[in-house]
Amino acid sequence: MKSSHGTSNALLQVLFSALFVLSIAQAGQAATITVKNNCGYQIAIGMYPPVYNSGGAFLGAGATVSFGAWASGTGGRLWSRHNCAPGPGGFDICSSGTCGGSGVSCNGTTAAGVTEAEINFNAGGADWYDISYVDGYNDMANITPSVGYAPFASSKPSCPTLLNDGYGGVYTANGDSCQSPCNAANQNVSPYNQNTDRWCCHGAYATSATCNEGSWPSPESNYVNQLHAATTGEYTYAYDDTIGLHQTTANSSYTITFCPSSSGTSTSSSSSSTTSSGGAPITAGYHTLAPSCAPGSRLDDTNGATANGTGMQIWAATGGSNQSWNFANVGGASWNAAVNGPYCLDDNGGAQGTQVALWGCNGGVNQKWTAAQDGSSAQYKFLNGAGLCMDVSGALSANGTKVQSYTCNGTGAQSWTVY
Repeated sequence: MKSSHGTSNALLQVLFSALFVLSIAQAGQAATITVKNNCGYQIAIGMYPPVYNSGGAFLGAGATVSFGAWASGTGGRLWSRHNCAPGPGGFDICSSGTCGGSGVSCNGTTAAGVTEAEINFNAGGADWYDISYVDGYNDMANITPSVGYAPFASSKPSCPTLLNDGYGGVYTANGDSCQSPCNAANQNVSPYNQNTDRWCCHGAYATSATCNEGSWPSPESNYVNQLHAATTGEYTYAYDDTIGLHQTTANSSYTITFCPSSSGTSTSSSSSSTTSSGGAPITAGYHTLAPSCAPGSRLDDTNGATANGTGMQIWAATGGSNQSWNFANVGGASWNAAVNGPYCLDDNGGAQGTQVALWGCNGGVNQKWTAAQDGSSAQYKFLNGAGLCMDVSGALSANGTKVQSYTCNGTGAQSWTVY
């Protein structure tokens, strides 16, 4: 059975419950793990055992890293972490996935509220592997073995749970980490704390027969059902073995992809902006945005700042990195746009007249902008989750004019050419 609490010291119970004998690694096979960051923002990876870079490393948007597998007969896991920055204890504090250690390294077996890729190499003559949302999720993920079935996620569902994770407020669908009912229960969050054993498959519910999500009420059942609808072959609760647990040839290699439904982005920034090309359709990668009310200006990260809540503005085109927005598709016509690394265009609550801001990329709906074609193939309106348009205040053209959310009205203040 898969561990049902992210801070548990028991490692990969789901893998060990199916196996009773651990065999020696097959000679001549060198298994590797490749991690791809297909998100439109930087992540940090965490892992146990810490076989690469002391168990943690930053991975930019579109970047890939490969390393050797942990020991044969050993179960381990790997997860993504968001917005990691130095903390007072000498290790990085992240909005999700914090795991101790020194700096970005990890000193723990897992973290609460994150998506986990789990592998047990050559256990009883076979590999066992899964993608698990049993402890919660921050990014969706795929795992692809060199031989065998590849479970996958097609989209990121909304979050039905509510939990204050101690990193600056309550995270729900608008935030960084979606907690599983079990994790929410262990944090004494109502209504999930009303039957902790039931959601965590403990006590009287510690068997596959008694821990049956089909009998759970809403909203607990919503967590599982929405993930089942958004994924194929991936774990959602502790006794989801028949769907989520997979077996393949011992000592296979694996590719783990975070944000698989995004189209991926380049890690290099364009060096200049042009106004002569007439614009282009939106694609994954770097673009500048020019409002029709001020075609010589660009959407601008004020002073190249990276502080959460920095208000966005327009400014004359400079070709600088603070006007180069890294677009990543998050489903259909919706996009994240990041600047200067892992800092995303955020609607800052999305209310009428509220200045659009910069915020550490977190995958929330506040950072999801839906592009609607507006005139030519290169001109778009960008709508936030409340259906308001990204707007140049007063349709002005002066440097420093704020960019805000506003009722869509068809004016040039809301029509943006993509370069």
